[in-house]
Parts: sequence; structure tokens; C-alpha cells
Amino acid sequence: MATPIPRAHAARFAITARKCYARPMIDPANAGLVAYLSEKRALTGGRVAELAAELAERLAEIGPEGAGLADALRDFTLPGKMLRGALVFLGRDLFGAEPSDVVVARVAAAMELFQTGLLVHDDIMDRDELRRGMKTLHRAYADAAERAGSRDPGHEGLSLGICAADTAFFAGFEELASCGAAPDAIRGIVALAGRELAGVAFAQMRDVRWGISPEAPTADDVLRMYRHKTARYTFSLPLAAGALLAGKDPDTVGILAGIGEDAGVAFQIRDDELGLFGSGKKLGKPLGSDIREGKMTMYRVALECAAGPEDRQRLSGIFGYAEAGPSEMDYVRGLLEGLGVRREVGLLAESFASGALGKISSLDAAPGPGALLQALVGYVSTRES
Repeated sequence: MATPIPRAHAARFAITARKCYARPMIDPANAGLVAYLSEKRALTGGRVAELAAELAERLAEIGPEGAGLADALRDFTLPGKMLRGALVFLGRDLFGAEPSDVVVARVAAAMELFQTGLLVHDDIMDRDELRRGMKTLHRAYADAAERAGSRDPGHEGLSLGICAADTAFFAGFEELASCGAAPDAIRGIVALAGRELAGVAFAQMRDVRWGISPEAPTADDVLRMYRHKTARYTFSLPLAAGALLAGKDPDTVGILAGIGEDAGVAFQIRDDELGLFGSGKKLGKPLGSDIREGKMTMYRVALECAAGPEDRQRLSGIFGYAEAGPSEMDYVRGLLEGLGVRREVGLLAESFASGALGKISSLDAAPGPGALLQALVGYVSTRES
């Protein structure tokens, strides 16, 4: 019998979820954007909680651990920013107020379940033990298994984590199929979600391989991976889903996908920068994990091009070294600053954000939501967490 996460751990998840649920996502200086995202986050989170309760009831018919799995997925999802869910609402609001918030919230909740599944799998592949300052789901399962006397708690934790993530994916697709939107919209969103998530999976395969093999990707390779691993499913997919709910034509959906792709690349580059220069407390995990895991980021590709032979030799012993400590991190950060790489890659992120802003002007969108989309694009390349 699989070992469930103990109630004490589930309770800690729930407490963190409630604290994070009211946490502002954006600089409070942009009060309109903060209010909008907070409102849509609440609607999305409310549906996630309802869906988890429905899932718990169904899974409990299979086995007693089913309710615990549904609770764990809920409590893993709720502390997130729920940006993808908010973007579904924004994609609809750009063009009108139909369908209802109830329908849009179901599509938004599905997007957040997809995000949960991807994060759980990502934590397993990256061997991460912390997510948002708490134990990752597979680590929590492994610890519970060890306390229960499992013969192989590590393997059990990994296996249960994989299955939990799969549950989130399948429940997300069920939610899309039964969201109550027009049949054509449902078909379009389900097809789009399947296509984009397949792209995420393959881009993740490339990311994993680059981190552990001698293969050296080009900057274009890394940007292509960013587009499909992060940008399109984080921004393009939910924005396009909202537009499909609003009954918009393929050309409009395509413009939104392009906006999302540019904004998403800027978002990912900023994510890489925060992983090097940000606050571990704000990120909820230690700084430098990309270095220790040997990830191929734009910062690494640009640094290896700019560095001289001696520095490249030393860098080859740092990237992918699991025990790399503060001195190694300081060395990498110093090179990034001293060789101008941090500034160069930061300007690249700004150029993608500018590209997204330029495309917004070609949309026939309502002024208020259009301004919110512009503000959001401005946020993604300057965020602190």
C-alpha cells in the first residue's frame, strides 16, 4: 500500500497555502494590476479547491489514500502565483465578458493543475527538495515512506510523486472537457493544451540532456527551449484559451500566442537571473541550483562565449558540480558582472518584452484589459520572485 503524506504535513501545506493565497504578486505601485490578479487568483483558487474536493471523493472510492492525494495536489497548487489562471481571464476580458466567470475559472483551474504536474515532475528531475520554502511533493512522500518503514523510501517517493503529477494532468484535461464552454471552444482549447504540453515535455527532455551530457547548445537552441518549455505554456496557452472562450478568430489567437511567447522568454530569462542574483528567501529555494544542476541557460551560454580559456576551464568544473558552494557561486556571479554578461542578457530580456508590447498594439482589445496586459509584460522582466 502506498504511503500517504501524513496529516501533519498536509496541515503545514494548507497553512502555507492560506498565507500565500493573499500575498500580492506584483509591485503594489501598480494597484490596478494587483487588484485584477488578486481577484482572478481567488476565483481560480476557489475552483481548484472545489475540484480537489470532487477528486478526493472519487479517488477515495479506489483507496483510502485518494483523499490525501487530492489534498496534496490542492495544497501544492494554492500557494502558487496562479498567473496562468489569471491569464485565461485576461484573454477573455480583452474581448468581452462572455462566457461567465464560472466557466473561465474551470479552464483557469485546469491550467494551474497542468502547472502543478509539471512542477512536481521538474522537482524530481532536478532532485530539488524545496519548493516555495517547503518540501517538494516527492520528498514529502519519501519522508512519509521512511517513517512508515518502507524498504526503499526514496524510490517510493519518486514513484508516488510521478503518479501524483500524472493525476494533476488527467484531472486538468477532464476539467477542460467539462467546463461548460461552447463545444468548438472546448475542442480548440483541449487540442491547444495537448499540443503545447507535448512541446513542454520535449523541451524539458532537451534541458535535462544538456545538463548531463557534453553536448553544447547554441544560444538559439536555448531560446527555442525557453519558448516551448516555459513561454508558450505559461503565457501563450492561457491567453489563447481565454480568447477561444470569447469566440475569437485564429488570427487574433495567433497574435496573443506571439505576445505570450515574447513575454514568456523575458519571464524565463528573468527567472534565470533571479536564480543567480535574487533572494533565496523570496524564491523559496537555494540560489545557484541551475549552476549545480549544470543547466544550460542564456547566462551560461553567453558566459562561456565571453570567458577566456582559464576561466572556461574553471567554469567546466563548477557547472554540474552538485557540491558547488558560496565561493564557486561568487566566482560565477563575479564573471557575469565583470564581463558584462549580466547586462547583455538582461537587455535581451528587455528586447523580448518590447516585442510583446509592440504586438499588443495590434490587438483590437478593450482599453482597460489591454492596459493590464501591457503592465503585466512590464512586470515579467523586472519581478523579484
